[in-house]
Parts: sequence; structure tokens; C-alpha cells
Amino acid sequence: MSVRPSTPPTASGVEFHRLDADLRAAGIDTSRFAFYDQSSTMPAEDLRALYAHWVQIRPRSAAYDAHVRDIVPRLCERIIAAFHADNWHGGCVEASTMMSRMLDRLGIWSFSVLGSTTFDAPSEGLCCGFYKHDFQDFQDAVLGHAWLVVPPYIVVDATVALQQWGNDPITRLLPPFVAAETARQISPHVSDVVSWRMRGYFDSMDGHLDEALHLRLEPDLLNFGLTFPAVEVEDGPLKVRYVPVQIYLPECPLEAINENGEIGRSGGQIWEADVKPEFS
Repeated sequence: MSVRPSTPPTASGVEFHRLDADLRAAGIDTSRFAFYDQSSTMPAEDLRALYAHWVQIRPRSAAYDAHVRDIVPRLCERIIAAFHADNWHGGCVEASTMMSRMLDRLGIWSFSVLGSTTFDAPSEGLCCGFYKHDFQDFQDAVLGHAWLVVPPYIVVDATVALQQWGNDPITRLLPPFVAAETARQISPHVSDVVSWRMRGYFDSMDGHLDEALHLRLEPDLLNFGLTFPAVEVEDGPLKVRYVPVQIYLPECPLEAINENGEIGRSGGQIWEADVKPEFS
């Protein structure tokens, strides 16, 4: 799915060069992919946020963008095929972090985020989502949804159709993957971030409906959204709303991602068997 209803926020070259200079002054070699892995006196969380912003506003050439447009859809297809082969559903975090490491090897800058994603098809009477604030359905479940930002793509979601959907009727409206270069910026509503069942719990405890509950639970959400805005992507009757809550970059090499997972292969195995041959 690729739509172009509006354009994303842009930053001046001055802002990029100032950020790049600040990172280099802190001892970071910004010429290296995944430079957030480098040792620094800067707190790791701060460096990851700056890395994501650096990638987001980095100047790009037409030739580079053409390279990204060639690689990213094909990588999505390879990841989908690999996850299908492993009968792996619900692995959005692993997929996004694997893909970010793979894109490094393919010469493409990216970062992964974790947040909430909701799906709304009013004409079909369908609405559901993966919320950052919800009750866990099983122990150690990661709440919310993960996707990538790969400029010029604002949203790259390879696992949109590979979640644990069961028999949910929304599946007939889902695209194989999302790769949107532009999307409409939105102001997150409580229903975008907090599940209906958790809202009901807080409402019963508070004794009233709190339309700002998402800001109580995520007090930095509006400030975070100034740099990493929430967006809505449309495809026919379906509206998909992506609300970033945190930068979620891999802390280990590709080979170690899902190395001890109960479902699916490791990132290294998928790279060698499913991805590398495609791009060799």
C-alpha cells in the first residue's frame, strides 16, 4: 500500500548539519550505519532518539531514493515469505528490528519504532487495534505494534497482515504490507493509544471518562510527536493510524535477533536463506 495524500515535515539542511556536528563532537562516527551502537558518554536512549532524528532529516539524493524504492518492497516480500514459512504470526518487533539490521547491510538508513496501530473501516463497521496500553493476553507479551521509518517511506510495516488476527473480518481489507511515502499527520486520540478494555478499567476506577488518559499514561507523547508524528494511511475503505511512542532499535547483531525464540528462525538464518540470495 503506497499513498501520497500529503507531505511529511521537513527539516532544513542547517538543522541536519548542526545535529551531525553535535554527534561528531560527542565522538560518534555518523558515517557508519547503526552508529547508535558506538560507545559514547551520551545516554543510550538519547543517542537512539538522535540517531532516528538524524536518519529522518538526512539529506537524500534522487538516486538514493530510487535505491530505497527498489529494495524496501522486495525486502518486505522476503520477510513475509520467511515468516509464512515459519508459521510465525505476531512477530512485528522481531521483523522490524531484523529489517533495520538488514537495511544497514543493504546501504539504506532506517530506524524502528514501537507504538500503537489502529485499523478503522467505518463503511464496513470494523475497528480494532494493537495498543501500547492494554492488558497482556499472555506473559511477556509486547504491547502495541512495531514498524519502520525508512526515508522516503514514512511507514514501512511488513507484518501488518501477519499479526495474530484469527478470524477477524478486518483481514480481508489488509494489504500484504504498508510502504507509505506520505501520510496525513494526526493528533493522537485516547482511542489510538489505550485499548477499550483498559479505558473501561480506568473509567471505573476514576468514576468518569478521561479523554486525556493517553496523555496521563504517556506524558511525553505530545513532545515526542513533534519529532516523530503520528500519521494516518488510507487504502480504500481502510484507515490505519500509526502512533509512535518510542524508538525501538535492536540492541544485538542481526544474527542474535530471535536466536533463542520459541517460534521462527533467527535474523541471521533468515538473512542467509531468504534475503541475501535476493539481493546478492
